[in-house]
Amino acid sequence: MKELKIFLFLLSAIMLSACGGDSSPSSEPSPTPTPTPATPSIDIAATENISPVLSQTGGSAQLTFKTNGNWTATSSDSWIKVSQTSGQAGTFTITISASDNDTYDDRKGTVTISSGSVSKTINVGQVQKDAIVLALQEYSIEATTKELDFDVETNVSLSVAISDDASSWITQATTRALHSESLHFDIAPNTNTEAREGTITISGGSVTQTIKVKQDGDGVITFEDAEVKRICVENWDTNGDGELSYSEAAAVTDIGLRFNAKTKIEHFTEFKFFVGLTNIPQEAFSSCVSLNSITLPNNTITIGDLAFVGCKSLRKMDFPETIISIGRGAFSECSDLSELVLPINLYEIKEAAFESCSNLKEIIIADNVVTIGEKAFRYCESLEEVTIPKNTRTIEKELFNGCSNLRKINFHDGVTSIGYESFVNCINL
Repeated sequence: MKELKIFLFLLSAIMLSACGGDSSPSSEPSPTPTPTPATPSIDIAATENISPVLSQTGGSAQLTFKTNGNWTATSSDSWIKVSQTSGQAGTFTITISASDNDTYDDRKGTVTISSGSVSKTINVGQVQKDAIVLALQEYSIEATTKELDFDVETNVSLSVAISDDASSWITQATTRALHSESLHFDIAPNTNTEAREGTITISGGSVTQTIKVKQDGDGVITFEDAEVKRICVENWDTNGDGELSYSEAAAVTDIGLRFNAKTKIEHFTEFKFFVGLTNIPQEAFSSCVSLNSITLPNNTITIGDLAFVGCKSLRKMDFPETIISIGRGAFSECSDLSELVLPINLYEIKEAAFESCSNLKEIIIADNVVTIGEKAFRYCESLEEVTIPKNTRTIEKELFNGCSNLRKINFHDGVTSIGYESFVNCINL
């Protein structure tokens, strides 16, 4: 029994010794585990507009996103503004805005939202400044005008509307191929005595421009010269009212010899209203010795042979740029003619065209002239200086014969021949 107690005592001592280390307090705290860093993220809902297009006059768009870390927002261009450019983790709504676009082109840029190594790009667009630029916004035209053309500078697709009060006499031409920046309209003659007006409205994008068109009434022509009026009314007054209207004058395509040798007529500036004429017939005004002023129609292409021969009082002649040919002797013996500026499109001056224009002091010949006929300026005694056109190769026979005051001739390298007696009796050359 005694041995058993000693055994149990020893066993208890051994067990207490083994457990003693576990029960004593630790000298150092247990280490805290290090958390794993979160992966940066930027979340933008699918319902958000990540490609906003802003209006030309500023405009703005909002964008909501969520991020789990610090973030920044940067724009690619100075015209793009962002309401908040940085922040910490959380949900944010930023406003993207733009300054006015004063250019005539759309523009594009970006806003980039970044958090750590992650970024999201927002594509930002802004529409152009629409433009329709017109040289004129009001046109006043004659009763007989048939066409109206004007150029448009634009960066938008155009649409055209003609006002109701003008739709019967202004029509946009559809049979003529249009240039991208040119508009063409057909105008009906105004057969009424009252003037009329209408508008053409051009629209494109956000821009609208209005052009006002005023057309003269088909009133009667007021003639300065009573004899000219008498001849015109006698031949072309189709409605028998004793007057000549603009439309009646415009309908004339040939004047024949109605004015030939009419020695009393002095002024015919109203001839410009005979816009249906393209040719001044042969001898049309020959021997009109008192005629001192006349205005040719703007559509004139040719002046026939001897058309104004012997018009001794004709002092100045204004030529339409459409003229390409001046006929034989057309202005010979126009002794009061002192100044001559020939049209830029003139191609030929025929034989003796200005012969014996004794007071002609100055003449300007455009370079397009290829042919100057012989004797064209013979006996132009007051002529002092002439420049040969660059396209003229031959100085024809007797071209400046008897030009006694001619002091200088300006040649060019292309002249290949000088004709017989071209400068005979040019005693001051």
